[in-house]
Amino acid sequence: MIPPLAVAMGAGFLQLPKSLGYFLLLLLTINFIWVGHYYVVHYPKDASVWWHVGYKDVLTKLANISPDYSRVFINNTYEPSLERFLFWTKYSPALFHKSFIIDKPQAEVVPNYNGFTLDGKYYFGNFSKTDYRSYLIPGSLYLISQRDNVDGDWDWRVSPPDNITVLATSTNLSNQPLFYLITRK
Repeated sequence: MIPPLAVAMGAGFLQLPKSLGYFLLLLLTINFIWVGHYYVVHYPKDASVWWHVGYKDVLTKLANISPDYSRVFINNTYEPSLERFLFWTKYSPALFHKSFIIDKPQAEVVPNYNGFTLDGKYYFGNFSKTDYRSYLIPGSLYLISQRDNVDGDWDWRVSPPDNITVLATSTNLSNQPLFYLITRK
């Protein structure tokens, strides 16, 4: 249907007076520039959350340093992170099928942490207590989100809590922190 419709519109456009045709061309040009400006300048920031910005940086870093830790805890409340974890860490599909049981959160899967486990090393969920910093397990790696686990707009890149070492940070397009890889000192 599009070709006959385009021909009919073109024939009708040629029948318009020149001044009206130029006016419509000007309106189309302004609309095209306006949409293009939004798409190039504003859309990347507005839609970055839907494109899961931040996961690639932090999960590739996690893949590199996780062998040094006995347990890895990954925030699963910001976004469901299991799929992103499997993709960016290049987790073995055979090992996943062998060790994956359920992704339904369980209360206190380890003390003070609600969620589920993948092969006994990786835990997906969130802390059961709001003052979780005193319950961090030494020798464990934690991926936490700014929104869910850090008070207000406290930037741990600049001033982390005394008992925490920030190993990596992932930011959004406005350079605001999204995720932290932390461990207990």
